[in-house]
This record gives sequence, structure tokens and C-alpha cells, in this order.
Amino acid sequence: MRKLLRADLVRMRKTKVFWYGMILLAGLSVWMFLDYYFHAVKYEFPVREGFAESIFESMVFIGILISACSSLFTGTEYDDGTIRNKLMIGQARIRVYLADWLSCLAASVIQAGAAVFAVFVTGFLLAGLPDMEALHFFKVCLVLLFVCTSYLSIFHMISMLVTSKSHSVIANVLLAFAFLIAASMIAQYLNAPEMITEYRMTNNGVGQIVSNIPNPNYVTGTKRAVYQFLNDFLPGGQIMQISVFSSQQKMHTGLLCLYSSIITIGTNVIGMILFQRKDIK
Repeated sequence: MRKLLRADLVRMRKTKVFWYGMILLAGLSVWMFLDYYFHAVKYEFPVREGFAESIFESMVFIGILISACSSLFTGTEYDDGTIRNKLMIGQARIRVYLADWLSCLAASVIQAGAAVFAVFVTGFLLAGLPDMEALHFFKVCLVLLFVCTSYLSIFHMISMLVTSKSHSVIANVLLAFAFLIAASMIAQYLNAPEMITEYRMTNNGVGQIVSNIPNPNYVTGTKRAVYQFLNDFLPGGQIMQISVFSSQQKMHTGLLCLYSSIITIGTNVIGMILFQRKDIK
């Protein structure tokens, strides 16, 4: 297991897509913060508060990055015959599966950590410390770690079961986008106000508030409970909560980590069982 893991980490370190992905995510993170910073200076917005909200803003894209990097890493092993060679020399399939998973997990955590660190350093140099308690910061980092793990477990399972590199990349990237689209739609329903204000124009052309009426798009009862569960359970919903997190919001850290752990354990168990039965030519 150690030899497999060491070999995979060395290959990951030499993989260009790992470095390109890390640079791209870090650059995007800094750019998003600088865009807010210059607008804040121009229009006199609170910079430190916006800095705190910008630290994890780009993490909404981490699922797409993980899907591409993990698929390309595992797919290349199939194309080069590396997985077949590992099995031919007597390595157990479970060890091969876990070694690749741990290597991709390390790469994903490094990429996410580099992006957060780049924003933090840039913001610190321009605005000082963010308006966020240290405990809140570490809670969000913990949830981010678990979300990266659950994301990777799903994509790694698909990559290990689909021999074609191009097919696994397409499937995983599309799935990553599907997670984000679903999370965006769920959040739209959950954040809809219970009451909406109705305006009418008077004879002199001035808008006048007539009354507050119930919002037909407001979700209640069992439907709202289901949406809330999906928003907390699915990786897309969790990463969306992280990307828009502010110090005034409450995050159910333990619950989100529990859900991510369930996804991680479930997909890894299913993936290893199916990989044991897979016919590798």
C-alpha cells in the first residue's frame, strides 16, 4: 500500500493538470476578491466583511475541478496499462482503488487549500484580517474538507469503473455541473420570501405599496423539509452554502460532515465491490 501510494503521489506531482488546476482555481479566487475589493473602495463598501465572504467564494467550482483532475489521473492509468500492471504484480484491487483515491484526495485538498490561502494572503495585504471569527473559519474549512472528500469519492468511483478516459471525464464533469444546477434551484426555492410586496402606480405616476401578499413560490411543510435535506446532503448544496457563507450565518457543521461521510463511505464501498468484479483486459 505504501509503495502504491508513494508512486501515485509522485505521478500526481508530475501531472500538469494538477498544477494547472491549482493555479487556475487560485487565480480565479484572487480575481474574484480583487473585483469586490476595487468596487468596495470605489463605492465605500465594508471591505473586511466582503473579504470574509470572498475567501470561500470560488469553492463553488471545486467540484468541477475535482471531477476533471480525478478522471484524467485515473483514466491515464487505464490508457497506459498502469492499473493492469499493478494487478499483474500481485497488488490487491482494494489497495489499488484506495491508493488512487488517497492520491486524488491529497491533490484536491492541496488545490482547495492553495486557493483559500491565496485569497487570504491577498486580502490580508490589502484589507487586514477578515471580519470572521477564527472558529467560524475553521468550521468552514472542516466542512470544505469533507465536501471535497465526498465529491472525490463519487467521481473516483465512476473513474475506476469506466475504462475510457474520455467517457469518465465527460460523465464526471456533467455530474459536477448537475450538482451545481440542482443546488442552485433548491437554494432558489428555500430562499424565496414568504411574503411579497405588491406595488401599484398612482394617478400621478408614483409607486405605492398596496399590501403584502403570500408568495406562491414559497415552499412549506414536507416539501421544504425535503429540499432542506437535499441542500444539506448533496455535495453541490454543501459547496453552495460554503461559497456564500458569511460570519452572520449559522452552519450545521456536524450534520454536513456526517452527510459527506455517508456519501464517502457508501460510494467507496460500492466502488470497491464493483471494481473487484470488473474485467480489466
